[in-house]
Amino acid sequence: GHFHYSSIRHWRDKMLVNVGPCNISPNDEDKRARYCVFTWTGTKWEVQRMFVPYDTSLEAPALRASGMPHADHYAKYND
Repeated sequence: GHFHYSSIRHWRDKMLVNVGPCNISPNDEDKRARYCVFTWTGTKWEVQRMFVPYDTSLEAPALRASGMPHADHYAKYND
């Protein structure tokens, strides 16, 4: 599966990081692109979640033109 949200979770001795979407998401009002910066401190990983604006005006038309099933349903979130 996949997720449409950004998260950092800890499970046992592991850190689980989901960067999140960089696209139209019906589950998230935040339309910024996401990425993470991982830094090894010598003893553990630190994660910085980064959110940056990007021009979404071409995304909905490209999605509709892609032929992806249900594209119109998802594209409406960026109209």
